[in-house]
Amino acid sequence: MTTRNKSVLFSKSDTSRIDKWATDDASVLVDVAPNSIPKKNQLLKIASVYSKLLPMVGKSIDYLDAVQERNRGAELHKMICEHLGYSKYEDDGSYPDLVNQLIEIKLQTSPTIDLGLHSPEDAADVVVASGATFKSEDIRYVVFEGEVNHDKILLKYLYLVNGKDFTEAFPLFKGNGTNAKLQLPLPSNFFD
Repeated sequence: MTTRNKSVLFSKSDTSRIDKWATDDASVLVDVAPNSIPKKNQLLKIASVYSKLLPMVGKSIDYLDAVQERNRGAELHKMICEHLGYSKYEDDGSYPDLVNQLIEIKLQTSPTIDLGLHSPEDAADVVVASGATFKSEDIRYVVFEGEVNHDKILLKYLYLVNGKDFTEAFPLFKGNGTNAKLQLPLPSNFFD
């Protein structure tokens, strides 16, 4: 990922599946659980999500240490829930991170974005809600570019993009087309 030196809303509108369900009224989220299945007129429009999260730029979260990525992610996730207007925080480790808003959260302090097991271009069915099936292209990716300053991570820039536009904003590195880990068993006396 190369820095843009400014926050950017890459997707000016949602996908058509989300657009039919979207609202600008964040007050609907007060009594909603962040990991609940979305309902019509409960999904914030992508531009509304961007405007609610943009004030987080310039704030910091605890760095903790190099192996505390999950805890840093939880702290960022909690801040996002607060800024969107939820009265509580939930994180069950699912994909997407914030099911109720179809949001996947990424904190980047390196030049790459780890997408995990899901690609925005895999056309997978992700969430089924009231007869609608939301796919990977519908997921909204909230990407914060962070800078490590001693024991804090400064949230420098916010990038927001839907899965459909993701590869235009962040070209995927394909390599040889394989994203698998080779695991080799070590001999039982390896550490002796």
